[in-house]
Amino acid sequence: MVQLRGWNDPDPAEVHHPTTDAEWDAALSRYLGSLNDAPLRRCVEVARSHGAATVVVETRYLDIDYRSEFSAYYSRQFADVPDSAHRLHFFGRQLEPQSLWRLGNEHDYIGYVVVRPASTGLVSRALLPPPPDLASAVRTSVTEPVNFFGRQLEIRGVPFAQQDAQLGACAQAAAWMCHFAAYLRGDTARRTKADFSLKADASLHPSRALPSGGPVAVKVFETASHYVDTIFGCGVGGLIHAAVGSFGGCGGLLNRLGLAA
Repeated sequence: MVQLRGWNDPDPAEVHHPTTDAEWDAALSRYLGSLNDAPLRRCVEVARSHGAATVVVETRYLDIDYRSEFSAYYSRQFADVPDSAHRLHFFGRQLEPQSLWRLGNEHDYIGYVVVRPASTGLVSRALLPPPPDLASAVRTSVTEPVNFFGRQLEIRGVPFAQQDAQLGACAQAAAWMCHFAAYLRGDTARRTKADFSLKADASLHPSRALPSGGPVAVKVFETASHYVDTIFGCGVGGLIHAAVGSFGGCGGLLNRLGLAA
C-alpha cells in the first residue's frame, strides 16, 4: 500500500541520486507495493533509459487533475486521503538540494511523473520522452513547459495517465491522454481528468457504477462519440459515427484495432 503517513514531508522536496536497482527502490519505497505499481515502475524504467541520475520528489504538489479527482471522489470517501500529489522530476545529472532554486542552464531535464495517493492507480499523469528504441516510431509527441521551483523547463514526450479503477477506468484515461496532447498542441482548452467521468452521458449505460468497473464493449461506439466531444468541446462526435460505419460497425472497428474479444 502507498505510505500516506507523512505524505507532505519533507517540504518542499527530497533529492535522491540512485544508481542501482536497490537504490531506486529505496528512493521510491513509499509508493512501491501498492495494488498496481507496474505503470510507475515502467515510467521510472523509461527515465533510467535516458540516463536519469537524480530524482527530485516535489511534495505538496497541487496537481489540477488529481485535485479534480479528489474533489469529485476521494474527498467523499470514509478515509483520510491527502489532497495533494507528489511530482517526481528526473534529471540526467546530479543535482544537490541547495541548487533547486538556482538551476543552471545545463540541467539535462528528462521529464516528470505526478504520483497521486491512490493505491489502485499511482500515476496521475506523466510526460517523458519515449524509450530510445521506440523514439523513431513516435508521431504524436508534444512539448510541455514545466515550472520547477520557479524555473521554467521544457520537456517533449507523450502524455501518459494510469486509470485508478475508482473514478476513472481505461476509457477515461485514454480519452484524457488524447485530450492533453491536443491541449499542448493548442487544439483545445484544458479540461481536468474528472471531467471525463463526471461529464459522461449516464444514459449510455445506466447501470454504470462508481467505483468504475470498466467500459462495456457494446457501448464503445456511442461512448467514443461523447468522448470526442468532451476532448475537443466542438461537437464533432458525429464524425465518429461515420468513421465507425466505414469499418463495418463497432465490431469491425474493434477487430481493426485488435480489441475484439
